Amino acid sequence: DSSQWLCNACGIPFSTERLRNNHIERKHERPFICSVPICKARFGSKPDLRRHEHTVHKSDILGWSNTWVCSNVGCSSPGLVFRRKDNYKRHLLRCTGTPALTAT
Repeated sequence: DSSQWLCNACGIPFSTERLRNNHIERKHERPFICSVPICKARFGSKPDLRRHEHTVHKSDILGWSNTWVCSNVGCSSPGLVFRRKDNYKRHLLRCTGTPALTAT
């Protein structure tokens, strides 16, 4: 009976105690804290924390920053800036139907 391992925070049932504990750590405790002093972001995994630090705080940590800007004339949000390439690529596919990249 999977209901024996319920998450006390959100009520989701799990088939094992280990799965429930992993869920609690990743979704509710979020033990990995951003190292940038003014940022209070918390994450459930080290890879999520690293991605945050290198996309949101790249200029603070590495001294440089890449951004991607939508330059499609027909875009409903012209000039929209993306800090993450994957989000930019997803936007372009919706916006233009092509996965072209423009780094600025």
